[in-house]
Amino acid sequence: MREYSKKNSTEKLLWFFYEKNDFQDLENEKKSKILINYIKDENFSQNLTSHQDLLDEIIINKINNIIYQKNSKIINNQYESFVRIVKLYNLRFLLINFFKKKNYYEYSHNLELFNEILKKVKKISETKKSELVFIYLPGYNRFNIKNEKYKNYIKKMNKDVIDLVNELNIRVIDFSEDFENMPNPNIFFPFELDGHYNEKGYKFISHKILQYLDYKS
Repeated sequence: MREYSKKNSTEKLLWFFYEKNDFQDLENEKKSKILINYIKDENFSQNLTSHQDLLDEIIINKINNIIYQKNSKIINNQYESFVRIVKLYNLRFLLINFFKKKNYYEYSHNLELFNEILKKVKKISETKKSELVFIYLPGYNRFNIKNEKYKNYIKKMNKDVIDLVNELNIRVIDFSEDFENMPNPNIFFPFELDGHYNEKGYKFISHKILQYLDYKS
């Protein structure tokens, strides 16, 4: 927002929060001195817009390199890899509670930093006379992991995040209830497997957001 938001006001600023990995991402991002400088110093800037051509070149080269590497591996192994993934998926799903259990209980120590970021984003939005809208997106595991501790973890994280947002008087759109009321929320995920949403999921969310914000879709 600090580097790229325009000087003129924007009517709505939408913050999408994905419950599955956003706190895990924050855990990694807080280790970056550059990103933390944005928190500590409100005047900090890398002046990214003045280096956009160089940034574009670096990003394009990086993407092309990734595509080349992946294509080299996929040409000979695409079918075998797909079969292997399908066969191992059920086993992976059965073991997910065991191997990922620790990750489920590590968000609370980042709440303070998360709250600090919320405050700074709200301040920027107010300066630009924009309405900040916080959108909470439920993850795949919420509907598929039967472990009671995990269910309680998700409910607590959901509540903790929404409470912080409400305390700052930021408008909230929480999709948890919308998804839970669906007969099969898995239809919003690719092949009904773990991951980010598929086309159907994003379409559902975008139409709902327009309705909540009183726009015609």
